[in-house]
Amino acid sequence: MTTDVVELDANGNGLVDGAYGVEDLDAAADPEGEGWMEGAASAYSPEDNDGGTATASGIPLDDENFTVAVPQSDADRLGAQVDVFYGGITVRATVTDTGSFGDYDRDLDLAPAVWEAFGADSIDDWGVREVSYRYVEA
Repeated sequence: MTTDVVELDANGNGLVDGAYGVEDLDAAADPEGEGWMEGAASAYSPEDNDGGTATASGIPLDDENFTVAVPQSDADRLGAQVDVFYGGITVRATVTDTGSFGDYDRDLDLAPAVWEAFGADSIDDWGVREVSYRYVEA
C-alpha cells in the first residue's frame, strides 16, 4: 500500500516520524500503480551543493521542502512532480534542480526532506540507493 507522508507526520512538521512499520526497508513491497521506473538516487543538501541554496529553477534548496534534482539532460523536467518510492513509503517531490550526477548513472538527487522521510540521518547514511520513481501530472 502506498503511504502518503502526511499520514506518518504526527507532529505536523512535514517529515515522516520514523515509525514505518517496515522491518527491512530494502525488502519492502513494490509501489502500486503503473509507470514506475527504477534507478539510483543520491542525496544532497545546501551544505554540499556546488551552488549552496541556488538551483536551476531558482527555487532555493532547503532542508524542509520535498524536492529533487534530475540529470542536466532532463532539464525539461524542471517543475514536474515525481513520486519517489523506497521502503514502503512514497514521497511526492518537485523537480527544482539539475546536476551532473547523471554521469555517474544516477537518476535523482534527493533533497534533505526526501531522504529524511525515508529514514536516512545524513547524506552519508543515504549514500546511493535504488528507488522507484514516476513522473505524475500535477
